[in-house]
Amino acid sequence: MAYAPPITITAPITRLCVEVGTLVGSLEERVPPRDVGLAREIHAAQLQQFSMASGLGEAQGAAALEVVRTACTKLDSYDPTSLSDLMRLNTCIADALGSWDIWRTEDGGRGSAPGTEPAPAARVSHLLEGLLDWYATTDLHPLVASSVFRFEFDYIEPFTCASRFTGMLWHHLMLARWNPVFRWCELEQVLMDRTVQWREATEESRQHINDAPYVAFMLDALVETLERLERRLDHGASSSGKLDRLLAFFAERPEATIAEAAQVLGMAPRTCARHIAELRRAGKLERVGSRRSGYWRVN
Repeated sequence: MAYAPPITITAPITRLCVEVGTLVGSLEERVPPRDVGLAREIHAAQLQQFSMASGLGEAQGAAALEVVRTACTKLDSYDPTSLSDLMRLNTCIADALGSWDIWRTEDGGRGSAPGTEPAPAARVSHLLEGLLDWYATTDLHPLVASSVFRFEFDYIEPFTCASRFTGMLWHHLMLARWNPVFRWCELEQVLMDRTVQWREATEESRQHINDAPYVAFMLDALVETLERLERRLDHGASSSGKLDRLLAFFAERPEATIAEAAQVLGMAPRTCARHIAELRRAGKLERVGSRRSGYWRVN
């Protein structure tokens, strides 16, 4: 029987996929390497986050960082559906940590708390092979499929040493293969900042035997990740163009909603809302009446 992760595509998942796609579309023409200096800055920050998120000591983290640096520059050489490529990456990371990594052969592992135990050790190779086969053939949106992969990979915990690090990088590979914008995103920092919600989503998905809560959380984290990238790219540059476009839009269509403005102007809803809040604080835009029946007034 083919491996089939349990996932229900909910309305929030669909909405978040659209939101991520909108943000990616708005960033595609702006990301490095157009700006080489910024590319180096983002890349260095991203590598540091991988090291911090791995939970390694300083010496091990420094060694693993060099492996990650190399892996990130060779993303195109890995096939996200290949078991041999995944094991090759895992072996490189383990070598950098001074360990000989093998299939996990004992039950238990990082997830030793009740309800967080990994898959039975006797099934890890079978489950990982099935998960990669599923990813290669699934019709799910790549954003959803890659999130499912990360959740299931963390549950399988296939290796004794470097599983967590390998899972992070493989998820990063899947995202970057779908769209290169994700090469420059700081997802691990966002996940660390939202550790409590991450843990809650993981526990909910395990409890209900459905990956949907975890996937919805991960997609929401990707939205925040892309918004952080957008702010980084905007840093030091004027965003007056977007603000002027919003003012012109509401001058012409005062009864329009934020969602309509975002769609017409090619912005993510959250980004649009953030710019509107900025305009309101500056006194350039005012909401008259209620949210449902009011209108926007440009000052």
